[in-house]
Amino acid sequence: QDKAIHFMEYGALSVLFLFLSENHAGYNIKTAAILAIMFSGLYAISDELHQYFVPGRESSIGDVTANFIGAVVFQSIHILKLKLGF
Repeated sequence: QDKAIHFMEYGALSVLFLFLSENHAGYNIKTAAILAIMFSGLYAISDELHQYFVPGRESSIGDVTANFIGAVVFQSIHILKLKLGF
């Protein structure tokens, strides 16, 4: 369940990053999606690194992986929806 939450949260975060880079920076959709995945991944790494130093919290490479996969899946779905015209 924890990994599913990470998956959904970082998938949603990547979509927010996508809209920011797509609307404000003028990137095409593929470039914006790659940037969104990169920013989400970097944020995931920094969040787990932060948790490593917080007493009572634990960091996990599994969480980073779930975060990154969520970002990739959400971006893939978004691009597929655009190509299919949804």
